[in-house]
Amino acid sequence: MTTEKLQNVFSSLRNVWQDACSVIVNSRTAAYSNTLSTSLDIGNAYVKAVSLKKDDHGAVTVMGFGCEKIGDDVKTTIKNVLSKMPTNKKDVALSVAGRGVILRYITLPIMSYEETVNSMAFELEKYIPFSPEDINFDFSILKKNKNTGKMLVLIAAAKKELISQRLKLCEEVGCRPRCIDVGPLAVANFCSEIEQVREGVCAVVELGSSATSLDIIEDGLLVLSRDIFIGGNDFTKRIGENLGKNFEEAEQLKVSGAAEEIASSMEVVLSNLIGELKVSFDFYETQSNRLIDKILLSGGSARLKVVVDAFRQSLGQEVFLIEHDPQKLKIDPAVDAEQFRKQFNYLVVAIGTALR
Repeated sequence: MTTEKLQNVFSSLRNVWQDACSVIVNSRTAAYSNTLSTSLDIGNAYVKAVSLKKDDHGAVTVMGFGCEKIGDDVKTTIKNVLSKMPTNKKDVALSVAGRGVILRYITLPIMSYEETVNSMAFELEKYIPFSPEDINFDFSILKKNKNTGKMLVLIAAAKKELISQRLKLCEEVGCRPRCIDVGPLAVANFCSEIEQVREGVCAVVELGSSATSLDIIEDGLLVLSRDIFIGGNDFTKRIGENLGKNFEEAEQLKVSGAAEEIASSMEVVLSNLIGELKVSFDFYETQSNRLIDKILLSGGSARLKVVVDAFRQSLGQEVFLIEHDPQKLKIDPAVDAEQFRKQFNYLVVAIGTALR
């Protein structure tokens, strides 16, 4: 699938948040007009930001980045991260994810866009576990199958409270959101643009601090997303319980990953996580009659050897750690390339959002 077609699929989601954010623009701006595009990804543990520039030939260059663990004051952390951006620090592309964000993939009879709009009132009640009055939402028709007379539709919804909190936070730190993206769509955008995953079936597993997100990309199109509420903090807590360490001490032991007792402490949590992933893989393969070709890992815990080894031994597919490829993503000479490579696993969502 071409970049233009993929962007068209995603572009309808620009209006998901239109009631809450009046500064939203068309998805093909900033990085696609040879100017800087800056993103801001506020996670549960880290704040990340990336500034990208895309030239007329499609080459993407990192002009600045930041990744900092959230301290006592998230606003101070955001300001510190944004201060590392070269320019355009006020207009940022945001992303949202987690418990307040819902993506649902539904099958409907083939109908016009206008007919689909009218049907959403009924579909929201069936598939979105929030009151319609409490959410911003939109949908996108992903693909139509004329043989079956069915079409696959993606519904995206977010709690207005979550959007309002992000907008208020931006106002307090002095920046303006030019668009608000959905985390899984940012991941898919990254995989299409940077990893060039456009054929076959790829599962992207991002191990965050409090949750793991699974995105299945089929021929360049995001067709399944799921949050599994098992993350890096669960590994740390189990290590602390088994070895009698506090959270900070256990975190340092986890990152070192040297002792065998560290790996054994993580086994139960890893087993639970892999079990949840297998359920999702089986569901997708049954529904689509296609097999997953490979698995891409990102996030901080993806760098742990024990995690990568467990995935490779248990999931039965090729498993690759997402790493920086300078041929696909250039780095400006003014940017610390070594530090960027070290923190690359944390920056996937931020990069995908900046590409909007």
